[in-house]
Amino acid sequence: MNERYINAALVCLAFAVVVMSAGCTGVMAPVGGGTRISDNNLTHQQWYSQHDENPDKYMHNPENPFEWTLKGMASVAWGGNHEGALEYYDTAIGLDLEFGFVYYEKGFSLLNLKRYDEAKECFQKAIELNPDFKPLVEKDLRTYVRD
Repeated sequence: MNERYINAALVCLAFAVVVMSAGCTGVMAPVGGGTRISDNNLTHQQWYSQHDENPDKYMHNPENPFEWTLKGMASVAWGGNHEGALEYYDTAIGLDLEFGFVYYEKGFSLLNLKRYDEAKECFQKAIELNPDFKPLVEKDLRTYVRD
């Protein structure tokens, strides 16, 4: 089977697993505590729609931060490679400093790596960009950080 299709399928599957495990009912962003996380940025909404319409074509646009975020999530879902995921997230952040979802995902990987101060910084940025992330961040911090 063509490696390109396998990679695209794996990334899509990983994204679905991560989002569904967070309780998401849509592609936009994860859900925590029954609160849907929406993104009012029209560019970000377009990314989500394009991904829904044609995931394979969408996954080969290296200038799209959502693509890099999905690759990071796939890295985590397939093998728990949080360290490797950070490189994908940093690439996404470099492409769009206003994409709150990638800051949340990077913070989640940093939590798993027990790099708590860095995780909190990423989470703060995600909340700053989109306050809907606050309940999910608070839940993750309660779950992962034991003082």
